[in-house]
Amino acid sequence: MPGSTPKMEHTNSPTHEDGISLDLVFSRLCSVDDFTNSPLPLSDHNLLSFSIKNCHPAQVTPTFHTYRNIQAINTQKLMKNLQSSLAPIFSISCPDSALKHYNETLQSALDEAAPPIHKTTQYRRQQPWHTLQTRFLQQCSRCTERLWRKSNLPEDFIHYKFMLKTYNSALHLSKQTYFNTLITSLSNNPKRLFDTFQSLLNPREQAPTTDLRADDLANYFKEKIDHIRQEIISQSLHSIHCPPSPTASSSLSDFEPVTEEEVIASLGEQPKRAVQKRVERDVGNADSFRPLRRSKRRWVLTTIVLEENDPGPFPKYAGDLFNDRAENISVKYLISGPGVDEPPEEHLFQINDHTGQVFVNRPIDREKTPLFVIRFDAAERATGKIVDKSLIFNVEVKDANDNAPVFDKNTYDVPVKETVNLDNPVFQVTAIDHDKEDTRNSKVSYYLVNQIPDLPNVKFSVDPVNGLIRGKGCLNYEAANIIRLIVGARDSGTEPLASTTTVILRLEDGNNNMPVIIGNKFEVSVPEGVVKNDIFRLKVEDKDTPKTPAWRAKYKILSGNENQNYNLTTDPETNEGILSIVSPLDFEGTPTKIVVISVENEEPFYTCKNGKLEIEKTVVRSSVNVSINVIDSNDAPIFSPTSKTIREKEGLKPGSVLGTFNATDPDKV
Repeated sequence: MPGSTPKMEHTNSPTHEDGISLDLVFSRLCSVDDFTNSPLPLSDHNLLSFSIKNCHPAQVTPTFHTYRNIQAINTQKLMKNLQSSLAPIFSISCPDSALKHYNETLQSALDEAAPPIHKTTQYRRQQPWHTLQTRFLQQCSRCTERLWRKSNLPEDFIHYKFMLKTYNSALHLSKQTYFNTLITSLSNNPKRLFDTFQSLLNPREQAPTTDLRADDLANYFKEKIDHIRQEIISQSLHSIHCPPSPTASSSLSDFEPVTEEEVIASLGEQPKRAVQKRVERDVGNADSFRPLRRSKRRWVLTTIVLEENDPGPFPKYAGDLFNDRAENISVKYLISGPGVDEPPEEHLFQINDHTGQVFVNRPIDREKTPLFVIRFDAAERATGKIVDKSLIFNVEVKDANDNAPVFDKNTYDVPVKETVNLDNPVFQVTAIDHDKEDTRNSKVSYYLVNQIPDLPNVKFSVDPVNGLIRGKGCLNYEAANIIRLIVGARDSGTEPLASTTTVILRLEDGNNNMPVIIGNKFEVSVPEGVVKNDIFRLKVEDKDTPKTPAWRAKYKILSGNENQNYNLTTDPETNEGILSIVSPLDFEGTPTKIVVISVENEEPFYTCKNGKLEIEKTVVRSSVNVSINVIDSNDAPIFSPTSKTIREKEGLKPGSVLGTFNATDPDKV
């Protein structure tokens, strides 16, 4: 409370025997003198005494606004004065000086023809249940009343009664809606909810005015303090030291003290700004209506409501139109533009040229025409002359949730590798809602309707925001090579609309089956010293899909090919391993050759562990020993050495032995 309004605190020491401050003294717009704080033996509170001086009422700065009575200007006289005053303007060579002279002349002429009028305005708090619609209807009722006051025509009076009734109904509905919303919002706050009900059932009356001044309050407390002192003295408590009674200011002598009840009542009341209440008037009695304040607008138009696919009945009321020129003359309201006499949607709108009520004639599809730019005119009924500037108004069609999200395809065919990591998105679906953008009617969310087949170890899901499809687990081509996902898209309208599409996941087989060599003992015979292709074929069995990298075998010679005698290839059709001799074999060295062959696939081998796909690096490959028997052939003897040089003296006798040659046969005995 002390910080709610500007005040000065005067208690700066403890006021209780426990050393705390329980009594406070504040002043506002007054000065406090002779302040004392003394203990009392008969009480645990101290005695606070002071005098109040120089109290002034709060100054309220009035608000003014200035205007001119333009309608009272004699235009002919004003034009004549301007022409005579502006005659010398053509003799001024400087444009700035000419403009200044023109403005000063116009200002002087206006001050003479329509002197400025200064008016004090009072701030009036707007009730929270007053909306733009109720203010507009209030303005319309005032305009129609002014028109009726000037014309005294029965049709104008009927129009005024209709507008006033419409305004009262809208005000009642707005007030009801406001308090319903307020009570609903306070359902979790019992205290404020109770206070709200109390204010509705027992509205507080306006606080009565009072002439109580600060000096009256000071006199009351002065007399009360003097009375306490007299009681203390009468009890012969001479040991008690009490400070002298403060002397009242001379400004207090003219006031009579008030009673204690009046002080309590004045403290419990809070001043309120007087609120002017509009007196309800009998619309049946024409003489009981008083003219209302003039509106500054020329055109008054309600928000034209046009809902998409409105079922009618038609023609259906859409809004009201009014021009203040109708206060002086009989006005005919005109409407033109798209939706009236121009495409698109010709003859959609019509207007009552007497009352200005706008009607719509049939349903409209917002997706075809979301906006109409309509032109309103006011013409004098007798002459057909346009009496005011045209009003260009944008009529927006209020969107209805009449479009379900649409996928760009009814069926999606998506190839998916069996070894794909399902934590990453495998596909993304997209749906578009043609209702109004950035509204709940066009906000799309995705969901999974069904998964066929329902695999126990593989579950798919769809991101509701972006339509990304992910999964949990490991795919198995042998268990299901085709998975169908029924994906739905739903908008966020009041009554949501939805559509579905089918995503077909066609699995491409991955390598989760290692090739196995058929047989465990292999033997082949080849002649010695020959080069020959396809001397032996090694068959394997692989359960993966044929003709895929997961099925194709890749053979490798682990040992026995140190001299590079062999070449091992794969038959692309049969997946067999083909062994060929590219360098001749020698029987005499080792008649039986042992070649160790292993096999694997072109694609790495994957395994599923704890629902996660991993590359198996330590897999045991299938291997086999192939025995190659070399067949001996009749080899020619071999001299050793193959060449020899002999030197002898000249004159050697015939029959002498020049040297000995040794030859061996490589064939075994």
